[in-house]
Amino acid sequence: MTILDLIKKSATILNVEQILEDTSLEDFSAEDEATILSKNKTLARMFELAKLVINEVTSYSPLVYDTVLSSTNKQILLSKIFGLEKIIAVKNEHGDNVKYCIRDNCLCFEQDGKFTIIYQQYPMNDSMLYTINMFNGGISEDMLVAGLNSYYCLATGLYAEYNVYNAQYVDRLSRIKNLKVFSMPSRRWND
Repeated sequence: MTILDLIKKSATILNVEQILEDTSLEDFSAEDEATILSKNKTLARMFELAKLVINEVTSYSPLVYDTVLSSTNKQILLSKIFGLEKIIAVKNEHGDNVKYCIRDNCLCFEQDGKFTIIYQQYPMNDSMLYTINMFNGGISEDMLVAGLNSYYCLATGLYAEYNVYNAQYVDRLSRIKNLKVFSMPSRRWND
């Protein structure tokens, strides 16, 4: 599912299909996209809200990837790691954790070698043709549509509809949250 597919489903449900009547939405390039969005303010708003929903959902289910890279002069350029948001771990060829530091946009190590970098990637949602990562079914289209519908209704002043879609969105979102529940041990002051 692309962001444009998400917008189309949401627009159909919200009965604002007129934003999709632009025939250039069927086949367009990245250069055309900027022109389309500048002319169609409602579509541009839906696109921004869709990105907001995707960012919110991926904050609960981060995009985690790994890549194997070799160091040169005990360094790996961070730019070699596509879409890097946060490094989770670095492992050597044997699968052991490796100490590293980040200096001058490089991962720095004590020695050269091949390293597996496990990292969180930010969503690359800068185009309406971006394919949304559905986490092998962990994220449903219904949840994304409900999220986009709720934000659109809130932004356009449809508060009763917002309440309905937001309740659906929050319910579905709560199912994917990885909440760490903990309790503090009870403490007592001794006199």
